[in-house]
Amino acid sequence: MAVEERFNKVIHKVLERVVPRLDERVRVLKKVEEARSIVERKFRTFDPNIRVSVEGSVAKDTWLSGDVDADIFVSYPNTYDKSEIGKITISFVKKTFGKNRCIERYAEHPYVTVRLDGTISADVVPCFRVMDNRWMSATDRTPYHTAFIKERFNEELCNEARLLKRYMKGVGVYGAEIKVGGFSGYLAELLVYHFGGFREVLNAFSSFKPPFLIDFSASYTREEALTIFNGPLVVVDPTDRARNVASAVRDDTLWQFVMSSRDFLRAPSLRFFYPREISPPSKRELLKLLRSFQMCPLVVFMKTWERKPDILWGQMYKLERRLISRLEFDGFEVVTSKSWSDEDKYVAIAIILTSCAIPPGELKRGPEIFRSSSNNFLDKYQHSTRRIYGPFTRDGRLYVLRKRKHSDVVHFLRAIKSDEEFLRGLPVSARRCIRDANFLIGFECASLAGISGCAVFLKKLLLGKPPWKV
Repeated sequence: MAVEERFNKVIHKVLERVVPRLDERVRVLKKVEEARSIVERKFRTFDPNIRVSVEGSVAKDTWLSGDVDADIFVSYPNTYDKSEIGKITISFVKKTFGKNRCIERYAEHPYVTVRLDGTISADVVPCFRVMDNRWMSATDRTPYHTAFIKERFNEELCNEARLLKRYMKGVGVYGAEIKVGGFSGYLAELLVYHFGGFREVLNAFSSFKPPFLIDFSASYTREEALTIFNGPLVVVDPTDRARNVASAVRDDTLWQFVMSSRDFLRAPSLRFFYPREISPPSKRELLKLLRSFQMCPLVVFMKTWERKPDILWGQMYKLERRLISRLEFDGFEVVTSKSWSDEDKYVAIAIILTSCAIPPGELKRGPEIFRSSSNNFLDKYQHSTRRIYGPFTRDGRLYVLRKRKHSDVVHFLRAIKSDEEFLRGLPVSARRCIRDANFLIGFECASLAGISGCAVFLKKLLLGKPPWKV
């Protein structure tokens, strides 16, 4: 089958799955509007100047069938204090819907997710009702984002946005939260608007070269924009020229999207939209994978120390970067790394090394022999306990072969548990969890089979393939 024919066939099948049918549309809109009305009545008794509106993908008609992303915004007059609107919102929503149906969440303001029925939930989010560009908080822009898209999207563009969102979910790059570091729904919609459709977005990113700039209102010259917004992808918010909508997109997520775009355009497949689900592996299956694995996997497995997801993931990634930096400084070669958490009980940081052990000696390069600093080098290493061989000269420069601090990853991991310099800057609760952590190496990683989410995470890492190729 020709690529063009396959592309059209795949798109047709995906549209059948992501575009809501009339009965679903009526049910969802009715349920969300009922919730909005209930919230509004409750808040109006408290302050008649508070407004409640439906925002986000439901309001813009870019939501996906079976995956409702409802946002109900509570807009406060700017006379309220920034620190209180989250507390007021959570308190009123819990009283209105009952604590059992509510989950507290945290961003700039605390907000609450309400379960409306078995398949529909809504985030009830506080914001300030302000004039354009006079923002008091990050969420104040959302009603303007909704208006911008609604004014410019027709039915065709709404469906193109649905395609792009489903695709981004499938290849693992959707979501601006710290955990994902990917493309927000609003950013996906802006890309569709700018390029004209799903296929055009993928065409553009398949040949992506940084820095890439999109500035809808030509607010800046290219030089000005790239000076103000530092990053490979800059999309100036059409409702706020001081904001880069793509600032949350991490480099690794961006390049995953670029790679997937090239692969999809060469060989279109439903796998990009709906990757194969990985079933939780048994201990036997993990052991089989580990036996055939020709590198050194290690997992730092510990208890969760923070209940707020964005804070937890930020600290996890900081710890992951610190581990990689220290391993590489000590001479280990890091292939890749990933972090996982169920955001309730457990955290895991997995790192793949080329080898669990490295040669005990490392060649230390010194100054050129004619420089005065060469005497300091000689004095330091002639009687050093770390000296293995030398100092000696080569090509007019001093060298010494010295013992590594750690030539075995087991010794490395034992050392960092009590290394105050390594732990510095992390919360006390995180440091405690690291000291109590299980450090699993090689076959020991199979012990995670009993924790299904973590076992799936580990299996994906060991397979070493992007989601659409698993």
